[in-house]
This record gives sequence, C-alpha cells and structure tokens, in this order.
Amino acid sequence: MTISRSWRVLCGVLAWIVVGGSAASADASPPVVLFRQTNGWSGGFTGAIEITNPAGNPAIAGWTLAFNWEVPFSNWWNCGVVQSGSAFTVTNESWNGTIAAGVTVTVGFTGGSPFAPTVTNCRLNGVDAAVQYASGGGGGGGGAALVRIAGITDDALSAAIDLGANSFEMSLTAGSSATTWTAASNNPLICTASVSGSTLTLVGEAQGLAGIRVKETGSGSERWIGVAVRGSGGAFPGMPQHLALGSVSEDTTSQLDYWKGFGSGLANRRVDIRYIYINGGPVTGWRTWTNVPGDRARRYIRESKKLGFIPCFVHYNVPDGGESFTTDSEHLGSASYMQGYWKDLELLLRICREETSDGWPVMIIHEPDLIGYMAQNNISPTAASWPATGGNSVQVSQAYSTLGWDGEPIMSAGDPVFPNTLRGFVEAVNHLTRREVPHAEFGWQFNLWASPPGGWTTPVPGRGIMHLTDSGSFTAQLAKVRSESRAIAQYYAACGVATHGATLVSIDKYGLDAGAENGAASNPGGSIWFWNMDHWNNYLAFVAEMHDVSGLPVVLWQLPVGHVNVTAEVPAGGGAFPVLDNTSRKYEDSAPNFFLGDTFAPGSRQAHFTENKWSDPKLSSSGSAVTWTSHAAEARAAGVSAMLFGPGVGDSTANIPASGTFDTVGTDGGWFMQRAQRYLENPIPLTPTCTGDLNGDRSVDGSDLTMMLGAWGGGTAGAPADLDRDGLVGGSDLTMLLGGWGTCPD
Repeated sequence: MTISRSWRVLCGVLAWIVVGGSAASADASPPVVLFRQTNGWSGGFTGAIEITNPAGNPAIAGWTLAFNWEVPFSNWWNCGVVQSGSAFTVTNESWNGTIAAGVTVTVGFTGGSPFAPTVTNCRLNGVDAAVQYASGGGGGGGGAALVRIAGITDDALSAAIDLGANSFEMSLTAGSSATTWTAASNNPLICTASVSGSTLTLVGEAQGLAGIRVKETGSGSERWIGVAVRGSGGAFPGMPQHLALGSVSEDTTSQLDYWKGFGSGLANRRVDIRYIYINGGPVTGWRTWTNVPGDRARRYIRESKKLGFIPCFVHYNVPDGGESFTTDSEHLGSASYMQGYWKDLELLLRICREETSDGWPVMIIHEPDLIGYMAQNNISPTAASWPATGGNSVQVSQAYSTLGWDGEPIMSAGDPVFPNTLRGFVEAVNHLTRREVPHAEFGWQFNLWASPPGGWTTPVPGRGIMHLTDSGSFTAQLAKVRSESRAIAQYYAACGVATHGATLVSIDKYGLDAGAENGAASNPGGSIWFWNMDHWNNYLAFVAEMHDVSGLPVVLWQLPVGHVNVTAEVPAGGGAFPVLDNTSRKYEDSAPNFFLGDTFAPGSRQAHFTENKWSDPKLSSSGSAVTWTSHAAEARAAGVSAMLFGPGVGDSTANIPASGTFDTVGTDGGWFMQRAQRYLENPIPLTPTCTGDLNGDRSVDGSDLTMMLGAWGGGTAGAPADLDRDGLVGGSDLTMLLGGWGTCPD
C-alpha cells in the first residue's frame, strides 16, 4: 500500500541517532516520522507511518520504532510488529530496511477505534522523539483534524455554503502554532478560496460542488474538504447544470493523491464525477473486500465528497466472475444466489442513503450487459424462465423473503409486488433504488450489440451497427442505423428501465481502447472499434434514439481515453505528450478526439480519419494535420447529460495514475486531463441558451450577425460569437446563428 503525504505528525529526534550502524554527527538532520489517519469511519480508521531520511544524511541501515498507544490494531503491512499490551515495536522488512538520503519508507495499519492523539514513549532507533498528533480531518468519523476550520466540524467531509463570501477562522488542533496559510479550489467557477492571515474566505460563485485544499506551510499540514454551494433559496446543488465530465477512479493512495494535487488552469485535475465498479457478486464480491462489510462504497463516497466530486457506482453483480448469457440466466434463477444479491444491493443503497443524507448527489448505473445478453437471445421481458435459467423462474420473490442488514425483509407488503420475470427484476431494482435513495441519479446500461441474430429490423454487420454506413447508400444505411437503434432501445424500455423514478440510461462503447484490436492501429478502416467521425456521428444517432424512446438523459460511460497519434496538444509545462505506441496500457482510440476535440497527424491513416459522409463541419484538414472539433454540443443535442471516461479492462490506456504506484500521471502522459480541463473551463450548458443571441435582446437578428462578422476569424473558446466553443469564429458559428434566427422562445 503506498501512502500520500496528507497529514503530518513529526517525531523530531532530540539528540544524535544511530545511522548506518554508527553514531551520526550532532548536526545531521533528524529523520521525519509521520503518523496519520488515511481514512476513518465510525469505530475505526486506517493509518500510516512514514519515516523519511532527509537529504544530505547518511543512509539508515535498519530501523526500529517503539511507542505506546492505547488503540486496538487488526492489521499491519510493510513491517514487522511485536505487541505487548499497548507497547508496539515496529521494525523494517528485509526489503525496506535501508533508507537512503531523501527517501521515505511507509508502513500501514488498521485501528479498531477512533484515531486518538495518545502516543507515548516514542523512540526511533533507541532515541527519544517528540510527537505531534493529527488525523487530517474529513476522515468520516471520530478523529481530530490537524487543520481546524471554525464552524465546520473537525471530521467533516464537506460543508454547504451560500452564494457570496463566507469566512472561516483556521487553526491547528495540536502542535506548533500556525505560520502561513494557503488555500485553493479545484473548481473556481463554483467556489473560490483565499486566505488573509488565518481567515479563510470561500466565495460561492454559482450553485455546484468544489474541492478545497487548505495548507499550513509551517507544518505542511493539509486538509481537503468538499464545498456545496447552495443556490438561491438555499437549494442544495444536484447534478451539474452543464454536460458533466467524469473519470474512473479508485480509492488507492496514488489516485487520491493525483486528484488532491490539483493546480490551476490547464494544470488543474478536476472532473465532475468519478466512478467505480461495485462488482464481484454476493459471495466473494465487493462487500467482502474490506474489514467492514461494504466499506468500499462508504469510503468512496467520503473521498469523493472531500474532492468535491459526485460518486458514481457501476453496480454489476448478477455475474460474479466471468459474465455470459448463461451465467446471468443461471444466477437470476438461483434462489440462494439472488438472496445474496438482494441483500448486497440493499447494503449498497443503505450506504448511499446514509452517506449522502445531506443531499450530496450520487449516481448508480445498474448491471452493464445484462439486458444486452437477454436481447441477443430474444428473451421476452415478461418470460418467467428460459432454458438457461435451469427451469427456475427469475427470483424476484427472494427480495420479499430475504432479510436485509436491519433484520427486516428487504421488501414487504408495503412495496409493490413484482413478478418473477426479467421486467419484474428490473422494476424491483428500480423501486428499491428509489425507495432507499430518494435523490439518487440512477438507471440501466444499454449495449450497441443488443440485437438478436438477423437484427431487430436489419442485419447487423460483423463489425457492428456503427459500420452499416461504410458501404451502400449513406442515406439509406443511416436510416437503418436509426431504425435498429430505436428497436434496441424499445427492447430495453419493454424491460422496464425507465420505471419507478429512474433518471438516466447509460451506454458504453467498448471496454478497451481501439488500438488494442489486432491490426487496428495500422489499418483502422478494417477495424471494429477504431472509429472515424462518421462512426461517432452514427453513435450519437444511436444515443438520440435511446434518449427519445426512454425519455431519459443519457450517460456515456467507460469511454476510452487513448487518443489518435500524433497530437498537437502541448503540455502546460512544456515539452510534448508521448506518442501512444499501441502496447499494453498505451493504446490509441478516437473517443476523446471526438468529444473533447484535438488536432493530430495520423500519417498514412489520414484518409480514414478524414472520411466525412456526414458532411460534418467540425472536421477539417491542412496538410498532414487533421482537426476534429469538440462534439460536446452535439452530444448534448442527442440527449447526453454526462460523459464518463476511463479504462475498461486492465490493459486499457489510463488517464490517471495506475492503482498502487508512484506514477504521477496516467499512461497517456496527462493528455486526457489537460483536454478535460480545456472543456471544463467553458463547459456546455445542459439547457441551451437562445443560440446566436449575442446581444441578449431575446432575438437573433441582423445586430447579432453584425457582431459575429466583426469577430470573424478570431475570438477564444467561450467568447460570445464562438458558439461552438472551438476557439475560432467561423462558418460553423454562422450556421448555428442562422439556425436560431428569429425571436427566442420563452
């Protein structure tokens, strides 16, 4: 387990210490020993001890840390431990005993009670050490916070403020007096943060969420806290008012540190939503992966709140290990399996309700691929069983006979009676979700491949429905894409996905970057998944049918993050982004090029990436350079409310550091995050304004046209005349203005 430098506790050595097996000189810098809480919950916490040998010191060859602490422990890692009552002797492993100058070693542990500042008799290599205490705050229960913010409890994960200026006095809970404070916001469009002396001022700029980092530079102590800026009338913010952007993210230290290390401008690291799988089934799945059952979900919400992000759970438990039509069918028909399934689902929803009782948004995407497998096999939504269920009916009834975590039946006489069918199952999941988490955003995932043999309305080519337009009459083939897409969406609707308060439907592309497909990188035209702009526009046509049939917003989920070589994007710090060489975790894809925009030089593949049967004005080329302008506005027009990016299978290109490593950026070199920040500086509003009304007179007319022509050829992204937000006032902006000509609707 790798540990970040979130909270500091200093064991300052008061005299010489034994270094490298000999007495160190009196002027050697003392090693730094940091004790801290890394996460907390009611009745327990995880913690870390870091030992750093300052630069310029001789190497430490072997170390022993002894102390007394009245805290029960259940686990230690990266060290040896001898315990006698409250006395602990922590020693190095064979592989981390030598600490070179400037190097840190880390040990971790789990405590069985709230964090408490009561360490005594602290000695490092036999020498007395002075101790200071901290837990970092925002851990979610029980511990004191090193950084104290008046008016916000020490263990608070988040705080709600009103629009305008809000001031707070800051102090340290223990140790030396504070010297100099700094503060920063990862979302200054929503909330800015500044410090004068020890006064923290948070200015609510707009309704929404932000993450705030406060640091006391003398001790290096830091605290992160999520801020919810209430709207007019005190309304708690819900989902973003713009087309939201999200990323996959685990709770590993390397990934949390990445988000906490946010900067400003293009060096920022922010998204609106972060998502994680809740998977593995009810026997050995997500609930069992932590000492406290289900704590994977509880901690995820808490860490998301501290960052100012919306947590999203991809709930995926009808299969346990490998997924298939047969596995899903057998599990749906198994009474014992579904008893565990319903109990696990209730636990997830209970955690979501408890941890977001303040109104903090939470999103759930249910059971990817399940309905797609049923569609491929043309299973009737109202069928009670089919051969693959082993002759058993779908075990919806187990939700009424299984006891939940409170000892009561999960559903009872006060709930609707749902039949033992596929639709009954979907409706029961929806009902339970809405009942347990009234403010949740939730829905079901769709599949591009959810067609039976021969298709619902037309045969689908082996390379998938998006490739129907590759040959034949483009107009006729596009009509087939739309009709098959609509039929797929109608099957999902017949399964009940839009019932009982569902608020979204979701769709992915594919779980691996396109460049991983054999031969795709060199010959994208012959591939399944290395799409050009026509294929992506077909994809939005599919999405538009989902939106129209279901009547719900669409969340694009698990979009790949690999980009097409060679990008013209330049890192904010200078240099160049690495070329993705289409080896493990460094594969190309075109998804972020389409949705976020880019200029790139694809070499011999230029013909593929300039194919434009759609006559899309957002594609252009000049010499070897190809430009795809962002299609976020087109995604919104198709009914999309959020775009969630991130690796699917483990071999995918990564947009954030790999779990459990010291990587500072993802395997794409940070390209995605920089493009994401470009988008988030001027995100697309979900409710379109009157397009082309540049002077705000509620009419698009000659005066607006004059303003646009006056700005022709220039401007920056987000400027009034730059309607498509591509940084240039040009023909596509004129087309959009003329399309809105006339009086604006009320």
